[in-house]
Amino acid sequence: MAKTLSEREQKCLEHVKQAQELGVSFAEFCRRFDLKVNTWYTIRQGLVRKGVILGRRKTKTDEPREAKPAPGSFAQVRIAAPAAATMMCRMRHPSGWVIECASWPEGKWMAAVLAAGEHAAT
Repeated sequence: MAKTLSEREQKCLEHVKQAQELGVSFAEFCRRFDLKVNTWYTIRQGLVRKGVILGRRKTKTDEPREAKPAPGSFAQVRIAAPAAATMMCRMRHPSGWVIECASWPEGKWMAAVLAAGEHAAT
C-alpha cells in the first residue's frame, strides 16, 4: 500500500511511526520537530480515510460533547420507552414466585407485594 501513497503521505506515515516509538502524541511530535501541525494532521487524516493508519473518523452523527457535571451535582438522564410489549420489570422471590410487569410498577404497590411476599413464604 505504501507504493500508492504520495511522498508527503509516506513521510507522514514515517512521522506517525516515529511518534509512536517515542511514545508521544502526533501533535507533540510535530511541535518537537518544528513541523506545521495543521498541515501534517490534514495529511494524517487522509491516511486514516484511506485505512492506512488507525484513527477516529468524523461522521455526520458526531455531536459536540457535553460538559461533565460538577461533582455532587445531578446529571440529566433520559430513559427511552421500551419498544412494543417488552418486559420492564421482573421480581423473583426466593420461594419461587415470579411477577413480570410491562411497565414500572408504583413504589407503594411494590412495597406491599414484597411485604406480603415475606408472609407468603412462611
